[in-house]
Amino acid sequence: MIESYKEQAFEEFIETYLLINGGYTQIPEDEEYNRELALFPKEAIRFIKNSQPEIYEKLEAQLGSATDGAIIDALVKFLDSDEHGTLDVIRSGFKVYGKTIKMAFFKPAFGKWKPWYVKNKKYKMLFKKSIKFLSKPLSRNPVKNGEPKKVTKAIKI
Repeated sequence: MIESYKEQAFEEFIETYLLINGGYTQIPEDEEYNRELALFPKEAIRFIKNSQPEIYEKLEAQLGSATDGAIIDALVKFLDSDEHGTLDVIRSGFKVYGKTIKMAFFKPAFGKWKPWYVKNKKYKMLFKKSIKFLSKPLSRNPVKNGEPKKVTKAIKI
């Protein structure tokens, strides 16, 4: 069995490396984390506004002040669904009122896509708008029908 202090040291090493060399920033757990949704809603909205302003503006024209809430509700619905889930949202995005919102833009590693990526300035710009942050291990405490569900671990970034 792995002793916890060794795992803690390894976790701290990875965090330090990513903060110093990977361009990540540290976000305190209690700052913006929503335990019920297992999400940092403000960071999600900030990423969408920054990387996809045209889509956000169209939704805002349609929904007004309810835009952020509608986006987060749709994101959580896709994340929690059996049909979609986390990986599908990361790979393909999610839909809000018929508009697809991406939650990640990937840089091709190598091969035939590299010349396309180098030439495609818009995609390069979108990739650079990625928000990379770290948080301590988090938990989720969703409430369904007024009853708290069992606490489970959330995915760490």
